[in-house]
Amino acid sequence: MLLRLNRAMKTLGNIIRKLRTDKGMTQGELAKAAGMKQSDISKLELGNTQETTGIVRLAIALGVSPVYLETLDDKYAELTAFEAPPSASHKLEKDSDIYVPITNATAAMGGGYHQQEADAVVDVVRVTKNWVKTELPHLSSVENLALITAIGDSMEPTFKSGDLLLVDRGVLTIDGNSSIYVFSYGGLMFVKRLHLNPVTKVIHVRSDNKYADSWEVDERHRTELSILGRVIYAWNSKRL
Repeated sequence: MLLRLNRAMKTLGNIIRKLRTDKGMTQGELAKAAGMKQSDISKLELGNTQETTGIVRLAIALGVSPVYLETLDDKYAELTAFEAPPSASHKLEKDSDIYVPITNATAAMGGGYHQQEADAVVDVVRVTKNWVKTELPHLSSVENLALITAIGDSMEPTFKSGDLLLVDRGVLTIDGNSSIYVFSYGGLMFVKRLHLNPVTKVIHVRSDNKYADSWEVDERHRTELSILGRVIYAWNSKRL
């Protein structure tokens, strides 16, 4: 999913610089929050690149919508990936369309991110009912869909830092198939593969990156772990 801008990259760069400085962020801090390199931020702000595949992550890190970045100077830019609905709701506008909210939540694939009290919807993505039926056959309900941003490399190669993850928030328990979940533990938010041992009741927290650590949550501490949803699709066209 990307936002392609036909012209005026310097204009976009000025917008990004102003939003960044208004938030009191350095280029390095913005890069870390968006899962990008500092050099990428510098090139964007200087208008020295046509690469905009990280624009969604960048907008979320800045606390604005990708649509907002575009419409600040829409006479120079053409939005080709996102289409906002007529209202903030993500309910069906017509029979064939579903609007899925993109939230500002970020879940770490490594050391965890502090969980926010409430997630804000920063944009929406439109998908068709046919796509949902084909790609998400085990979805609990379209009302439970949301997109979040993953940060870190511990789940590579399944997905990478900055990928948008489609989450089924109706799944609040662990199944026996070592699925990937968004969960909170110790006040931090994670994306990891979880497996519950039916005999010992130990939850095994696993990373797909063979170089990343895995860990366990024993029965005594299970109440500290809260399932927030199951990751069912990564926006790199990988069904999970």
